Amino acid sequence: MNLAPPSHIHDPFSGAGTTAIEASFEGFQASCVEVNPFLHFVGKTCIDWSIDATEAARQLDAISQIYSNTVDGATLDNIAELGVEVPKIHNVHRWWRNDVLKDILVLKSAIRSCSEDRYRSFFELALAAVLVPDFTNVTLGKLQLHFINKDNHEINVWPTYECHTLKMIGDLSDINRQALNVSPRIVFGDSTQVSTFRDIIGVDAVITSPPYPNRYSYIWNTRPHLYMLDMISEAKEASQIDRRTIGGTWGTATSELGKGVFAPIDPVVERALDGVHGNIAKSDQLMANYVTHYFNRLFIHIQALRPSLNSGARLAYVVGNSWIKGEYVATDVILGKIIEGAIPGASIEGLHRFRRRNSGKDLFETIVYARVPI
Repeated sequence: MNLAPPSHIHDPFSGAGTTAIEASFEGFQASCVEVNPFLHFVGKTCIDWSIDATEAARQLDAISQIYSNTVDGATLDNIAELGVEVPKIHNVHRWWRNDVLKDILVLKSAIRSCSEDRYRSFFELALAAVLVPDFTNVTLGKLQLHFINKDNHEINVWPTYECHTLKMIGDLSDINRQALNVSPRIVFGDSTQVSTFRDIIGVDAVITSPPYPNRYSYIWNTRPHLYMLDMISEAKEASQIDRRTIGGTWGTATSELGKGVFAPIDPVVERALDGVHGNIAKSDQLMANYVTHYFNRLFIHIQALRPSLNSGARLAYVVGNSWIKGEYVATDVILGKIIEGAIPGASIEGLHRFRRRNSGKDLFETIVYARVPI
């Protein structure tokens, strides 16, 4: 893409906010959308460069003092006296050892002594960064978190937390020395809803990477963060979020996919799929529904985004192809056809298969380049 600052770059699947950060460093205007409340928190906190490194260091010392004065006398039985509660995640003691959980909650209470929201968010972000896998009884497998036994692991909450936070403060020192003339923003919302894009106008380029059709759940993998930071308190809340994602596959999202037969919602999607969903249905109707639903949602997303695009806007979608029940799902080709069908006059300028995926034969990550008509 040949763009020059201060062109407006948009990322409708923001994740941790990388696009907003990098675009801002290069002088571009940036806007993003994220549906996962934890990832939205991460991105929004990461682009708050008003935090002063010297003040952050001072407040870290204050948090350290509160933590050290409190941790020895605290137990899970009296932890509520510190204004925090044991997370209501199912089988909480499978997620965290009792001693580790107690120390995390004491730290959480100390962090919340910060009087300013922006500094409190900064220190909670540092906690989130080391929560998994450092403190939690899990490891990241091929696609999802897996429980492991850490009874014999040495887990030191404060030293680990302090070390990472000091690195973040060091990064702040570098940022504080830069003159950033743009203010990115990350909207908490659903990128398949027109209302989400109501205030996002004049987009010159879209640079994004939606979830891949591989049944990976960003909600499942961020559950410990969502619960620990009090963003959800019940399992149904997590599954409700997953239902709103492009590739949601957890809880009620899967239950709904198992009911009946999902059909393409538009002839554009029907032509783009070119029978791949029907071939999958021969062996697994649930997965056929999943694939159909995934591309239906991408089509709805492109339609919702379209009014926000300037004429001649450029699009770059990073996607991954998949094998599902022995059927090759060429996400890049299918998405290209959906873009051309959902935006009359749009053209696909190239499919750049830049990297092989490690999860299977002949699987690629691809940048789908497109352009909106002038």
